[in-house]
Amino acid sequence: MRTSGVIVALTSSLLLLQSGAFAGSGSGAFRPKSHVISRTSFLGVTPRSTYSQVQAQWGRSPNAGPRLVRTIGRSSARWGNYFAFGPTAAVAYYADRRPGRSPFRYSVDLAYSRETGVELRTARGDRAGSPVAAFRRRWPGARRYVSEPGYTWYVAPSAHRGWQLAFLFAAGQLKQAELATSGYVGSCIARRCSAYPAAGGSS
Repeated sequence: MRTSGVIVALTSSLLLLQSGAFAGSGSGAFRPKSHVISRTSFLGVTPRSTYSQVQAQWGRSPNAGPRLVRTIGRSSARWGNYFAFGPTAAVAYYADRRPGRSPFRYSVDLAYSRETGVELRTARGDRAGSPVAAFRRRWPGARRYVSEPGYTWYVAPSAHRGWQLAFLFAAGQLKQAELATSGYVGSCIARRCSAYPAAGGSS
């Protein structure tokens, strides 16, 4: 009986974590000063932003460090991720094993951010859940890339040379937005990749 009670307690705690009941506590809180994505600024961040400037814009205490599994990036900083496999509001990816060096991708989950009370939007009026048709009227030049079944990317140029804005739609509704290098877009959005950057890059 005692063992059963412990299992129930642990299961209840896990469900609370998975439901986001502890959001807003601990490190990693996502509190962006700017809620607007534009061609010039991605929620207050630009490709020239230092790591401390990104932290000042998004939250001073991200969960940051080298990535143990070689997939996308050699290090990252994550905001809004309170346990190992939960959703994450925002992630900055770096080609160096030290967070803050050689950034190549900034990603925000518009839909999950809304669940935590942070409503993000583009300067043209797009928000989590915006339909594809409305987005395409506002971004007529965006290039379309089909991803996994049910997922489609639309990519538009940013105001920063070598960087682009990418918007991910799930089941026809806007879910995620990114500011990423043209190299990442060409390697991992226009095509599928298992790791980025390629071996032999910055370390």
